[in-house]
Amino acid sequence: MKNLKKNSTKKRIVIIGARIDGHAGVILDVLNLLGEYQVIGFIDNTPELQNKTINGIPVIGSTDNLGSMKMPAHYAHVAIGDNVARGELFKKLESRGIALVTIIHPSAIVSPNSKIEEGCFIGACAVVNRGAVVGAASIINTGAIVEHDNKIGFAVHLAPGVKTAGRVRIDDFAFVGLGSTVLPDIHIGSGAMIGAGSTVVKDVTPKTTVFGYAAKKYNKNIYIDTRSDVDAGDKVYVAQPTLPEYHLIESKFREIASSLRLSNFAKYSRELELEVEDQLSVKKALTFPNATTALMLALKALDLTGEVILPSFTFSATGHAVTWNGLTPVFADIEPDTFNIDPKDVEKKITKKTSAILAVHVFGNPANITALEKIAKKHNLKLLFDSAHALGSRYHDLPVGGFGDAECFSLSGTKVITSAEGGIMTSNNKEFMEKISLGRNYGACDDYDCQYMGLNGKMSEFHAAIALESFSLLERFVVQRNKLANLYRERLTTIPGISFQRINEHCVSTYKDFAIIVDKEKFGMDRDSLIKKLNEESIFPKRYFYPLVHTMKAYATIEKRAQGLKNSEFVANNIICLPIFSHMKVDTLEKICYAINRIWIAHKEQ
Repeated sequence: MKNLKKNSTKKRIVIIGARIDGHAGVILDVLNLLGEYQVIGFIDNTPELQNKTINGIPVIGSTDNLGSMKMPAHYAHVAIGDNVARGELFKKLESRGIALVTIIHPSAIVSPNSKIEEGCFIGACAVVNRGAVVGAASIINTGAIVEHDNKIGFAVHLAPGVKTAGRVRIDDFAFVGLGSTVLPDIHIGSGAMIGAGSTVVKDVTPKTTVFGYAAKKYNKNIYIDTRSDVDAGDKVYVAQPTLPEYHLIESKFREIASSLRLSNFAKYSRELELEVEDQLSVKKALTFPNATTALMLALKALDLTGEVILPSFTFSATGHAVTWNGLTPVFADIEPDTFNIDPKDVEKKITKKTSAILAVHVFGNPANITALEKIAKKHNLKLLFDSAHALGSRYHDLPVGGFGDAECFSLSGTKVITSAEGGIMTSNNKEFMEKISLGRNYGACDDYDCQYMGLNGKMSEFHAAIALESFSLLERFVVQRNKLANLYRERLTTIPGISFQRINEHCVSTYKDFAIIVDKEKFGMDRDSLIKKLNEESIFPKRYFYPLVHTMKAYATIEKRAQGLKNSEFVANNIICLPIFSHMKVDTLEKICYAINRIWIAHKEQ
């Protein structure tokens, strides 16, 4: 441990983190007060802070390069409040032999019979009593009291005013909120979060959030605010499911198991259908085991023949549903900016054999519904929407779900609302939906006499319960994704050669995916090269949709029409979908944007 004591020779130190209005500002003040160290620079990965000077001290680099950059000092302190980030940066510096300095405010009281490990901060008027051990990279903030024989783990944060009684054990990465009290002999597990003002009277299991008197479990369904989007050292993938905390659905699971009614359109499946009908303002909603099954049955129940016009820039299931029904796919081009099917090209490709249009709301961006409805009416065609990505999207201030003859939504693990696996079909045509209801039960009535060739379209009660628990947060999740998308645009818009999917003013997208187009000539490298560079930094975006459906091996021998798809080909060959999910933190997004910016700069300077 290297405690700071005044001496005549100042040592050079860097502060990791440059939030002068946050923890870095506190650390800077204490270092100036102690006078032993000369702060020669900040290191921070926020793009706006690069090459800036803060309080006369330069930002000399990014934390993204901490493992390899040349360090101008032998001493460092990680001044970041987030436990996981602080712990990871501490380990990187430690592996390079950098001395991680513990900083103790002069007004703090620390027993000589306690142990404070490297890289800690002990704030003003804090107390650490006899026999206590404070693990490396931990923060004991202003006025906190750590009583005798406590064992504080690695990268723990005790907020201002926390009081822990004797023999308390707090494991790695735990956070204890402002003014909380922990009674004697309590064990708080790793990654646990104690809400401000709580009184902890019993052990807290790892990665659990508790609050209030007697530290009750955090049972309000706003887990989006309390869950870390990536654990320490994890890779950042293009999507993550935002699931309810298990204790919120446990009682439903127990009830399902006790009832022995696991599917067959039982309680939770029906409640989910009613919830969808209410939120999407549709006359009828039906649950399915997945959206593909729903789409296949919709095409079947419409008694279609001949050709169906659809985009090739879509997920394979859109095309599969057409071909499984013995119909001929006719692929129309997309608009180059919205990525949705182009109504003008749709109309060009209508023939006497055309029976339906199957449009897609790509990445949750509503297609030109008005134009498509006019075309369908003019040519007496059925109109379906593959709305897999669009649960929560809006068109002219109306929820997507009640347009065309029917719409099919996905509840798979990458969607805004997930049931792990599941699908929903919606329509305002009750007579049609009665036929669909028979079709998802093999086409049979109660007497098992099948009216037509249906299939098994039953959603399990367990899956329905998961989706139902999340559904009240649909609007909130969409708002959160739009905030992230807007921030992506702000961060990346100044980089030459990067453009974005256009969302029309009268539309709201769910941003199931956030897409960019990489122009090789302007950006300086092609899409695949950028993806490779991002993969090297543990960031894993996706080429989506690629390859186009009509070019897949499965379609090589299938009768189809696929001419004049210039826009589809350009978008498919140059698109990247960057990571986005409902509980994604801004720090993760900033890391991705900074990596793209740095890759561009490095390539430009070669």
